[in-house]
Amino acid sequence: MRRSGFFHTVAFIAFCVTPAGHARADGAERMTPRFETGLRLGSDRGITTTEVWAPVAQTEDSVLYGDIRFSRDDGNNLEGNLGVGYRAVHAEAVLGAHAWIDRRRTERGSVFNQATFGVEALGRDLDARANAYFPLSGAKTYATPNIGRNAPYLAGAGVFYDTNGTLVEEPQGGFDIELGYRLPLFEDHAEALRVYAGGYRFDGDTAPTVAGWRTRVVADVTPWLRFGARVQKDGERGTQSFIEATLRFPGKTSFKREGLRSRLDESPERDVDIVTSSKVTDTGIGKPVLHEAGSAQRVLHVDNTAAPGGNGSVEHPYNTLKAAESALQPYDVVYVHEGDGTTIGQDQGIVIDKQDIKLIGSGVDLVYQDGQVTAAANPGGAATVLARATGNPVITNTEASVSVYTGNGVLVTADNCLVAGLTAQGATLDGVRIQSNGNGTVFENATVKNITTQSNASYGLTVLASNNSRMQDVLLQDVVSASNAGIGVLVKTDTNAEIARVRTENLTASGNGAEGFYVSAFSGTIGNVDVENVIANGNATTGVLLRNQGGGFGDLSIDNLTANGNGSYGAFVWSYGAAGTDSVTLTNATASNNGIIGLYTKAENGSAIGRVSMSNVAGHNNVSNAIRVEGSGAGSAVDNVDIENAAASGTTGLSSGLVVIAASGGHVGPSIIHSVTAHNNGASGVTVTAQSGGTIDSATVSNINSYDNTQHGIRLEETGSGSILSRIAASNLTATGNDMSGIFVSYASGGPAQSASLSNITATGNTNHGLNIAATGGSTVAQVEVSGVASSANGQEGVRVETASAGSAITSATLTDIATSNNGRRGTMVYANTTSQLTATLSGIASTGSTDHGIYLLSQNSGNLSATLRDSAATSGSMNGVSIAAQTGGLMSARVERVTATGNTQHGLFVDDDTVNAFTADLGGGALASTGHNRIYGNAAADIRVDLDGGQLKAENNWWGVNTGLAGGETALDAGSTIDAAPFLTSDPGI
Repeated sequence: MRRSGFFHTVAFIAFCVTPAGHARADGAERMTPRFETGLRLGSDRGITTTEVWAPVAQTEDSVLYGDIRFSRDDGNNLEGNLGVGYRAVHAEAVLGAHAWIDRRRTERGSVFNQATFGVEALGRDLDARANAYFPLSGAKTYATPNIGRNAPYLAGAGVFYDTNGTLVEEPQGGFDIELGYRLPLFEDHAEALRVYAGGYRFDGDTAPTVAGWRTRVVADVTPWLRFGARVQKDGERGTQSFIEATLRFPGKTSFKREGLRSRLDESPERDVDIVTSSKVTDTGIGKPVLHEAGSAQRVLHVDNTAAPGGNGSVEHPYNTLKAAESALQPYDVVYVHEGDGTTIGQDQGIVIDKQDIKLIGSGVDLVYQDGQVTAAANPGGAATVLARATGNPVITNTEASVSVYTGNGVLVTADNCLVAGLTAQGATLDGVRIQSNGNGTVFENATVKNITTQSNASYGLTVLASNNSRMQDVLLQDVVSASNAGIGVLVKTDTNAEIARVRTENLTASGNGAEGFYVSAFSGTIGNVDVENVIANGNATTGVLLRNQGGGFGDLSIDNLTANGNGSYGAFVWSYGAAGTDSVTLTNATASNNGIIGLYTKAENGSAIGRVSMSNVAGHNNVSNAIRVEGSGAGSAVDNVDIENAAASGTTGLSSGLVVIAASGGHVGPSIIHSVTAHNNGASGVTVTAQSGGTIDSATVSNINSYDNTQHGIRLEETGSGSILSRIAASNLTATGNDMSGIFVSYASGGPAQSASLSNITATGNTNHGLNIAATGGSTVAQVEVSGVASSANGQEGVRVETASAGSAITSATLTDIATSNNGRRGTMVYANTTSQLTATLSGIASTGSTDHGIYLLSQNSGNLSATLRDSAATSGSMNGVSIAAQTGGLMSARVERVTATGNTQHGLFVDDDTVNAFTADLGGGALASTGHNRIYGNAAADIRVDLDGGQLKAENNWWGVNTGLAGGETALDAGSTIDAAPFLTSDPGI
């Protein structure tokens, strides 16, 4: 809209062309072409107008004319008007009408079109005019620059922001009317003097109405000179005044002579331009932040140091929590200031029973982020801090706890609520309790972060879905729960309720009277549970307990856990009952100095866990196991086990460091144990055991270093009736200084096993055997493979493979590339005892320095041993290099070829038949088709000793150290036994 300025000028030119006409009857002059110029001066900003007015068709008493106008002002508003009109002389007046098409471009670049229509009646003394203006364009909208703050801010009981404003510019339709009168003054000196008065009104849809009055005076001093002045006023543009001067060339017809006909060529009178008006429809100042439902976000302030009678605004906070509770509406934010740091005004707790409430304390930043008001610790650049964190306000509740709904510091019973930035302590029930209760109740979100709960009479923090209700997401973040009488943090479902997902980040739960952090699917289900960055130390029972009892779990994930010094378990995942657990993933966890087990996962009482995966886990100085995975009870199962990068040490009871166990009819699927260090444990370092009817499909054990344990370094076993450990694959094992065997593989259940494969093993300094593989109790093993073993300085055998009781059997045992030295009794021993069956092939065996036998093949008590020994050596310091013996009813079949026995303290090879049953030993050319090529010489007592109860040993095609064969002085033949050593090799065959 054009507003009052200082002065404006209008220069206009009118060019009138009149076609040649006939002479008037009264002899008056004809109308001639005219060229008019003029000047207007006024109180508005500068306007320049150019006008061309020209008759198109004309008679003596009428004219059809066209009019073109162009205007410009100093604000770069441009306008063009194209009009056509008609006038005719009637009896007492000139009557006319005109129509226009107008086009205006404003200084903002808006383009508006308009149609204008006017009528007029021009008399000798009286004039009347009326015009109507019809916009042909709609309004234009523009943004105005923000003149306020650049970020949201707190004010009153809300949050506001300033932004760009909105300006609407629109053309306005309307009308004007005018009446004029010729004053009978100065008639002797001027053509005519007329005065006019009228009014106008222009309306739009948005901008204010422009309505006012106009008056003007016009003096035709001569036919060629006119002066004028006008004044108009309205509420929008104020007062505007103009003075005008018009000079006509070559002059105008004289009114005094022509009368009304002289008025045919006057310019039409109409508003100078398209009336446009603008309005700021929105200043952009103080716009409220809206919550998710689209209404203004309320923020109710509580400050226990505020004066009584506050209204909850930032300027006048409530001084009690109960006042805020009474005022709560859905989607409110309750912001609790630190106050004086005491519970004054905050000792009756607060109940949140309306949806989408955020209870935020000053222990965390109050921020505007992602379109909502929320809480954040150390917010990033995308957040606007509305109130900086100071310290936690303290909330309690001292009322008597007569139900789970009374005595809580904070009680939330509504959907999608947030509790953050406060301390809840000393309440008579729970510090914070969030509960969905009722059939069909659905909580989309329950979020707790940056809070401390301590010294509450029951639990620190409870999240409970009960009675067929459902929670979608539970988020616990940056929570500290300490020294509460019961559980630190409890998340639980019961009575067919459900929680879809639980996420825990940065939780400390220490020194509580029961569990530190407890997630319980009691008789409802909990979906995925993600636990990250948890410290649970010094709790009376368990640090972290995830228990499925009657309900079910989805995927459980625990990452970056410290659980030390708890009364029972560091971390216990317990799946109990018919409903199962999809998977358990435990990473970067340490559990030390706990009263029972450090890290424990168990499927029990018919429950199943789909997969257990552990990596970068450690347990130290726990009373029982450091790490334990168990499937126990009929129908219970852990389908897969994967443990990698684990450390287990210092168990103080008679317990192993790392244990995988299937017990009492339970089942454990394929188990992979990789990269483990286990030492100084009260029993074995690493134990994989199927016991009491339990079944383990397979155990893959690799890259294990187990040392200085009270029992075995590594124990792989099935024990008890019906137990099965089907397959064992063990490689890259080191077992040193253990008080029993370094590696003990035991089949003692009476059940079948498919295979045991052990390779790349180092066993040193163990009290019993370096490596012991035993089938007892009627157990059978289809295949045993041992290769790449270095076993030295062990108290008994370096390597011992045996079947040790009635009905036990190893169908095929293959031992290759085994080096033993300086063991307390034998280097490598293969042993069948008590009506058991063992078939073995030994090759690449190297034994030195054993106190007793270097390589010992033995059957006893009706045990049946069938052995092939080839490409091996027993040298340097053993009592007997190789011994083949059957005692007290043992059965023996031994084929020996390409074996070296030299440098031993007594015999190179000893064949000892002390049985009433079949005994066959073939060193070459005998019934077992041995090729001979053995190398037996240089032993201290005799190279070979034979006790076959008068029988003959076949030992053809062997090297006896000299090219003349076996000398009599190199043999020891007991009880009439003989040896067939011819033919013999006359040169060393080598091996």
